[in-house]
Amino acid sequence: MMVSLIATIVLAMPAQSAPKIEDLAWLEGVWKGKVGADDVEETWSAPKNGSMMGMFRWFRDGKLRLMEMITVAEFDGKITMKLKHFNPMLHSFESQNETTDFTLLTVEKNKAVWNEVKPEGGPQHLIYTREGEALTVRFHRPEGGVPSVRNPFEYKRSGGS
Repeated sequence: MMVSLIATIVLAMPAQSAPKIEDLAWLEGVWKGKVGADDVEETWSAPKNGSMMGMFRWFRDGKLRLMEMITVAEFDGKITMKLKHFNPMLHSFESQNETTDFTLLTVEKNKAVWNEVKPEGGPQHLIYTREGEALTVRFHRPEGGVPSVRNPFEYKRSGGS
């Protein structure tokens, strides 16, 4: 009796649909803020035709420290964030045809958790959380250890440039 009751409850529960890139539309816009004392900026396009595009800039002492170009699209059946780091001279940190990749683990209203595909030092998550006009981005190692960036990126929505 108990098993059939549990089976009935499970079958009655709504099925979780697979995440779609459109579920990340809440990222769209220009976000400016801080990580520690440094200025940071992240810009996201609206989802279109199954993809999003992003740009990130990090300034230290008023000088450009690094930039990232970012794409979000489906690769090999998974929603993947691919990013490439550049110094101010546009020399990439990754080799010519390499990117730093994160696969989407979960997405819900205003929160997305990504898992780094080839992390150095063990598994690492990249977590985006939006509360109103504030966006927080942080790295977390679920099995302990030090994340690659310790301080969260704290942004506020900006009107543009």
